Amino acid sequence: MDGIYNAKLYEVVRGLYEEIVAEFAADLGAEKLHSEEFLSSFPYSFMHDAKPAGQVADAALLPEFRAEAEKCIEGCYANHGGGDVPFYLANAVEDFLNYIIPRSVALPNSADVFDRYYRQFDSSIFGKLCLVTTVAIIRDCWDNHGGSAVLPTGMRFIWTVRGHGPLSNPYTRERAVPFFEMKKARHMEGTDALNAFNVLQYSKTLPKDRNILSAAYSLSYDTVAKFLLATRLKTYSTVHSDYRGFRMLGHLSGHSMNLMNYPDDRIERGEGRDLEESAGMAIDRLLTRLLPHPLSKFAVINQKVDDAIRRQQRRALRNDAHVQKLNEIDQILDYFQIIEAIIPVNGNEYISLYAARLLRSPNSTPNQTFELYKFIKDMYKVRNDIMHGRVNEVLSRKTKESQRIDIYKLRHIAYSLACLNIMNDQLKDAATRLALGETVQLAREYETDQQEWMKRRISAVTRNANTVFW
Repeated sequence: MDGIYNAKLYEVVRGLYEEIVAEFAADLGAEKLHSEEFLSSFPYSFMHDAKPAGQVADAALLPEFRAEAEKCIEGCYANHGGGDVPFYLANAVEDFLNYIIPRSVALPNSADVFDRYYRQFDSSIFGKLCLVTTVAIIRDCWDNHGGSAVLPTGMRFIWTVRGHGPLSNPYTRERAVPFFEMKKARHMEGTDALNAFNVLQYSKTLPKDRNILSAAYSLSYDTVAKFLLATRLKTYSTVHSDYRGFRMLGHLSGHSMNLMNYPDDRIERGEGRDLEESAGMAIDRLLTRLLPHPLSKFAVINQKVDDAIRRQQRRALRNDAHVQKLNEIDQILDYFQIIEAIIPVNGNEYISLYAARLLRSPNSTPNQTFELYKFIKDMYKVRNDIMHGRVNEVLSRKTKESQRIDIYKLRHIAYSLACLNIMNDQLKDAATRLALGETVQLAREYETDQQEWMKRRISAVTRNANTVFW
C-alpha cells in the first residue's frame, strides 16, 4: 500500500483483519455483521496466543524500524507497566483491530476505510509524529443547520447516534460505532436513556516522544475549553462538556480510548442552542485567535463566564423569584470582573466610557452609544451597592428604572467585549484612542466582506476532506 513506512507489518495486520472477519462471518452469518448487537459487542481478544503476537513483533521490529517502534511504545504506553516492547506492539495492533473492524466490516468500501486509518496507525509507530484526536461530549449545543461546517480545519462537531438508519450504510456506521463505544466506556454514568451524543473532535499531530501522553491530555483540555468559551460567547448557551478525552495509538478502541468525567458538573435545565451558520463562522474566527495562545491568557474571561452560567443551577422550592434575583446579583459581579479584566483602567466612569465606545459600531443609531454608557454606569452603581453590603437595598428596589437590573443586556456587553478582546488582544490603548476621536480599525468576529463570506461557505465543503479523525 502506498504511503506507509513498514509494508511487512501492513501485510501482517491486514492478514489478521481478513482472518478475523472471515471467522465472524462464518460464525454469525453475513447479515449479522451489520447488526447493532454485533457492532456494539467489541472489544474482543485477538492476541490470546503467541503466533499473531510473534508475527507483529517480528514485522514491527525489523532492524530499520526498531528504533522508531521502541520510541513509539515508550511514549504512547507511558501510563502502562509490566510489559515489554513486543507485548505493547501486539496490544496496539489488537487495539487497532478492535477499532477498525466495527467501522469497516462488510461495508462496500471496507478496504478503503481500513487503508485510510491504517496509514495513520503506521505513521504513528514509524514516523516522527503521532495523530491525536480530541474527543468531547458536548451538551446544550447541537448542529441542525450546518453551522459547524466552518469550524477551523481539523475540527468537527458531529452527531453520533444509534438507530438512525441501516448499519450497512457507511455514513450511518461512522456515526453509530463511536456512539456504542462512548456509551460503553466504563466511566460513563447516567446515560442509559440517551440514544445520541453531540461530539466535538479535533485532530492534530503531536511529536512522538516520551511526553506525548501528557501533551495529548493538555491538548484535549485546552481545545475543549476554548471551543466552549467561543461557543458560549456566540450562542449565549450553557454549552458544557463533562466527558472529554482523546484517541491515539494504543488508545483507539472502546475499551482503551481516553474518555473521562472531568470535574465540570453537568448543568441541569440549561439554555441549549442550535449552532447556526453565522454563529459558526464567528466561532471559527474566535477559535483561530484562541487556539495558538495559552488558555491562561483568557483565564479571567473563561472562569467568570463559567461561573455566571453555573449560577443558574441554584434553585429554591419556594420564592423562586427571590433566588433568581440572588443569581443575578452574583452574575453582575461576574460580568463586571470580565469587563474590568478587559478594560484595566481606574474608575467606573472611564470603564463605562471606554466600554461604550469600543462597542460602538458603524450602524449605531444616534444616542445609542450614550445610552449604552449610561446603562453601564447605572449597573456599576448596583454593583457598588452589592460590593459594599447593600444587598437588601438592591433586592428591595422595584421602581427606580435607572437601576433596574437587566442581566441579559449586561451579559451581552460583557460577551461582546470578550469577543473584541480575543480578536484584538489589548483594548486599553484602542479604547483611549477611540475616546480621543482617532480612527482605530478593530478586528471583529463577524465577516464583513460578502465575497469572503461566500468563499468560506464554499471552502467548508472540502475543509476536512483530508483530515483523519480517530
